[in-house]
Amino acid sequence: MFQGTPIGAAFCNMSLLQANPAHINFSESACSSVSTVSLYQHLGAGLGGGDYFAVNSQFTSDNPSTGVDHDPSAAFANTAEMKFTPMMFDGSHYVGKPAVTVKSPYEGDTSSRRRPSS
Repeated sequence: MFQGTPIGAAFCNMSLLQANPAHINFSESACSSVSTVSLYQHLGAGLGGGDYFAVNSQFTSDNPSTGVDHDPSAAFANTAEMKFTPMMFDGSHYVGKPAVTVKSPYEGDTSSRRRPSS
């Protein structure tokens, strides 16, 4: 996951990084992008070319360089939401599909976690 690229949020397969490229311009077939994923997000990935999703929500920053000596307030309102963006594999790379928004009153800083299989 890369933020601030020329194409917005970009997602690249680990295989690209493991190939030790001299430069990444995010047009590689191992990379994808999606405009609906904002700054605070988590990715869940499928194995072997499986589909996955990104989830993001309202968040509270805690920038340590500001010299603040206490935890920030997390004031998530009753209007808070989570956004799930499906990332579908088209045979060569992942394509972002329309996001699904779910209400999550008073909750934020959302993260994804894969449940262990039973």
